[in-house]
Amino acid sequence: MSNNNRNAARAAATDGKVTFNHEGKSYTIDVAENWSLDALEAFENGKAVTATHEILGDRQWNIYKAQRPRTGKQLGELVEAIAKAVGIQGN
Repeated sequence: MSNNNRNAARAAATDGKVTFNHEGKSYTIDVAENWSLDALEAFENGKAVTATHEILGDRQWNIYKAQRPRTGKQLGELVEAIAKAVGIQGN
């Protein structure tokens, strides 16, 4: 297990939340096991924007959008940061 995954697991064990930094901003989210059914369903249906908004919540989503992301690639980088923070490994 990598240090990042150990840190995510450690954080999850203490309070069910993880904090990560992305593009100079700090975000705190629930561990993946506590994500809402709406977020999971949005991911399943290929709605990455809706899922990410649901995971971040309105306040943090507005912080992200205030940075003026303009491309799907930028959203993908945020999704990757979220996955890394909660210890999800993808392809």
